Amino acid sequence: MKWEIDMDSEFQRIFTEAGQTTLECSCGREHIAMHGMDNWDFDEGESTPEEMRADWEEQAKTNDMLVLDYEYDGFEMVELGGNYWVAGCECRGWDSAVNLLVNNRRKIAEFLIATSKEIKRVQAYEDTMDILKDEYKPKPYTNCP
Repeated sequence: MKWEIDMDSEFQRIFTEAGQTTLECSCGREHIAMHGMDNWDFDEGESTPEEMRADWEEQAKTNDMLVLDYEYDGFEMVELGGNYWVAGCECRGWDSAVNLLVNNRRKIAEFLIATSKEIKRVQAYEDTMDILKDEYKPKPYTNCP
């Protein structure tokens, strides 16, 4: 059966966190958004945007783990289980997570159903305890000599 949705896009939509102008992917590639670099905050005495741009461009000539992007102001980060991937990185490191979820969807659904029942039971207990705690406030003992 063919999926009616793009699993890769849905995974990234759900697991994508806010981005940054520079991000290191779990594959080791460092992604730098060169577009809009002039809007970065630089402290006095630091390299100018032009100097940094020239330095990164020189490094990128010999370092294939340095990815310079001239189109976007920043990158989004895909995160799952402590793994971080730059959305759009050529490593596509999230593919294994997508495959794991899709290939084990029935087991995952069964697990979520079973645990949701327990979570509801525990939540009901905690809610009851909160109500009792709020309603029963002991009065101070005033019969002291």
